[in-house]
Amino acid sequence: MVRAGIRIGKELLIAVVLLGFGLFALPPLVFWVGSRIVGDYGAENGLDALTRQVWSDLAGGGVFAWLLVGGPFIVVQLLRLGRVVWRSRLDVKSVTVSDNNQ
Repeated sequence: MVRAGIRIGKELLIAVVLLGFGLFALPPLVFWVGSRIVGDYGAENGLDALTRQVWSDLAGGGVFAWLLVGGPFIVVQLLRLGRVVWRSRLDVKSVTVSDNNQ
């Protein structure tokens, strides 16, 4: 029972850190990359305007804003799932190889 609590705490910490990164660090990164690729957005369309737009789209249920903010969490979870699948394939392969050798 204690292990389940530790596991839930670990998963909650991962979610909070990655969602916090998506909420607070990704809008400035998107702004920085966009300004390097596209150029200057103009005086009224700066980092503050982009951040407020992302946050207001989140509050309004905007799918793309949720994908942006949830992106780091989604990527990490997909990588973890891929690792589990990869390991299970290796386990199955090692069992089938050893069964064929008998």
